[in-house]
Amino acid sequence: MKRVLIAGLALALSAGAATARAPQSPALNKAYRDDVTCAVLYMAIAAKGEDQASAALGFYYFIGRLEGRRPDVDWRTHVIAAAETAGQDTLEENGQRCGNMLIENGQNMGPIDQLIERWSAGEGRMGAALAAQRGEQPQGPTSGW
Repeated sequence: MKRVLIAGLALALSAGAATARAPQSPALNKAYRDDVTCAVLYMAIAAKGEDQASAALGFYYFIGRLEGRRPDVDWRTHVIAAAETAGQDTLEENGQRCGNMLIENGQNMGPIDQLIERWSAGEGRMGAALAAQRGEQPQGPTSGW
């Protein structure tokens, strides 16, 4: 599992490396830089070999934030540069902040989790479609959302 996760992280970082651009102007704001640091932190968790699922989730969560904040910027360049200088201080100064951001986001996912559970039970149009793919009969109402 660790090798698969590390390979996935390496692939994400290397995709587009041939066309990597230098960091863009204007200067990147603090929120962007903080998200870069959090992505690096979750890379370190993956490298440490602990809680691979959380490491992947955290890494991709912060990469999504980077892409959303500045789609015009090649985040890979910034993540690699930050990773090259990261050390114990990165872990100590940012671990709680980055972890809390991910936890807070997860706590706000209740309605999404409920919808997925309904789909798993065969409810709604998507639930019926998924049940049909599994060769099952829908368990609940199949019309509407």
